[in-house]
Amino acid sequence: MLTDGLCHLEAGMLGGHLEGWLPEDTRLLFVENVGNLVCPASYDLGESLRVALASVTEGEDKPLKYPTAFGLANLVLVTKTDIAEAVGFDEALFRRHVQQVNPGVEVLLTSARTGVGAGALLDAALAVADDAPGAHPGDGRPAPAPRPRPRRRPRPRGWPRPRPPPRRRSAPTRRRRGGGAAGRVTGPALTEGVLRRRVVVRGVVQGVGFRPFVHTLATSLGLTGHVVNTGQGVVAEVEGLEQAVELFCTRIAADAPPLALVESVAQHRLPPAGGSGFSILASTGGGPAATLVAADVATCADCLAELADPGDRRYRHPFITCTNCGPRFTIVTGLPYDRGHTTMAGFPMCPDCAREYADPADRRFHAQPVACHACGPRLRLLLAGADAQPARSPAADPVAEARRLLGSGAVLAVKGVGGYHLACDATDPEAVARLRRRKARGDKPFALMARSLAGIEGWPGSTRRSGPCSPAPSGRSCCCGGARTVTRPCRHRPRASPDLGFMLPYTPLHQLLLGLPGIRPSPAAGDDQRQPLR
Repeated sequence: MLTDGLCHLEAGMLGGHLEGWLPEDTRLLFVENVGNLVCPASYDLGESLRVALASVTEGEDKPLKYPTAFGLANLVLVTKTDIAEAVGFDEALFRRHVQQVNPGVEVLLTSARTGVGAGALLDAALAVADDAPGAHPGDGRPAPAPRPRPRRRPRPRGWPRPRPPPRRRSAPTRRRRGGGAAGRVTGPALTEGVLRRRVVVRGVVQGVGFRPFVHTLATSLGLTGHVVNTGQGVVAEVEGLEQAVELFCTRIAADAPPLALVESVAQHRLPPAGGSGFSILASTGGGPAATLVAADVATCADCLAELADPGDRRYRHPFITCTNCGPRFTIVTGLPYDRGHTTMAGFPMCPDCAREYADPADRRFHAQPVACHACGPRLRLLLAGADAQPARSPAADPVAEARRLLGSGAVLAVKGVGGYHLACDATDPEAVARLRRRKARGDKPFALMARSLAGIEGWPGSTRRSGPCSPAPSGRSCCCGGARTVTRPCRHRPRASPDLGFMLPYTPLHQLLLGLPGIRPSPAAGDDQRQPLR
C-alpha cells in the first residue's frame, strides 16, 4: 500500500484501498504498519486493537526509545523468544520499561517455532472484533466506547489523497522548488487540532521524581514542551494532539510518583508554539515560595542491592541514593528544590553520575542528591582527645573502626538523616549503663535497631506478640505491641515499659554499621535529654 510520499499510514488510506475488495463477511483484518516507529505511531488507522511488536534482538529498552508506539498500544508482543537466552534478553527489565510508558498493558510472549502465544493473540483479536460495532447486527448490543487514541492530523492542502483501486500510477505531485518557507507547507492547516497547555501542579511535587515522571509521560504521549520546578510547584507546558494533551492532564495527577502528594492541578490554554522534543528546564526562582518539601525517605531496595554488590561502583557507598529514596527535607536549603538549593551544591557530579542524572531511562534521572565514591561526601570518625577536643581517627576505614568501637562497648554519636543519635551495643550491659548515665535516662526506655523485620520478629526472649511488626511509611520505625512477657537484651532494662520499640536502618550508613555480626546498636535521641525518643 503506497502512501504517496507521506511518512505514515492513515485510516483514510486503508478505506480507499480496501473499498470493494474486502469481503463483507471478513471477521478479522490484520494491518502491518511498517516503517519508522516515531511518526506512524501517532496516526489512527481505525483499528480496534493496536499491537506493538518487539523482538528480543532489539533489546529491553525499545519501549523507552519509542514511547509513543508502546504507550498507545493495547497489547505488546515479544517475538523470537526462542533465542532470548542466547541474546541475553532480560524479560523482567523489558516488562518494567513497558509499564513505565504504558501502565497496565498486557505483554505477550510469542514464538513462531513452537506457536506459543499465537492462540492468546488470536483470542484477543477475536474478542475485540466480536465486540466491535456492527459485528452482531440486530442483537441490540450497544457499541463499546472507543478507546483513547490520538486524533488524526488533517491532510495539509496540496497533498495527494490516497488512491483507490484499481492500482495504477498517477501523476506525481508537483513540488515547489527551493528551500526555506517557500518549499514547505505552512499555515493554519499544520496547527489545526494541536493544543498547547500550561499545567501547574502544587503539593509535595519537588524532590519526589515528579519532573522525570512528567518527562516520561509527555514523551510516551508524543507531546513536546518542557517541565520546570518553580517556587509554586511544578510547571509543565505540553503541546500536541488534543486527545494526547487531555490524557496528559488526566494522568499527571492519577499516575503521580508514589512519594508525591498532589494537592491541585491548574490548566491554562496557550497558543501552539511548535518545537520538538520534551525537556527538563533549570529551576526558576522569584516570588514567594508556596510549595512543600518532601520528607526524607528510607533507602530503597534497589539502592540496598547496589550497596551490597561488590561489582557495583557504589558498593558500600554510605550516601547512596536515587530518585526513589534518600534525604530531601534534611538537605534542602531553599526553593525551588534543585541541587543548587541543597547541601549537595558543593559536590559537583563526576562524569558517571552526570550521565545517570541526564538519562531518562535511569532511576537517578534528575535525582538531586546523586553522588558516588568519586564525587560525593566522605565519612570521617572523630575521637575524643585528652583535652576533650575532637581528633580525627587515623583509621583508613571509618565504618570498620566505628563497628570495632561498638563491639568494644563504646558509645558513638552517629550523624544520620535529620540529626545525630547516640548508639551502643544493646547486648552490652556496661555500654547501656554508660549511655544511661550520660543521657540521665534513668529507667526510660531506649529504641532498638534491627537489620530487618525478620530480625525484629526473631528477637531473643520474646515469648508472645499480639500481631506482626509493621514498618511506618517512611521505613524508619516499627512497633511490636502487646508483648507483655519479654526478656530484655540485658539486665539494665527499664522497669516501666513492657514493650520494645524498634527502628529499621533507614540510611546506608546504618546498614554498614549493622554489618558486623553480633552487634545490635541501640540508638538513642541525640538531642536534649528532656525530649522524647524518635
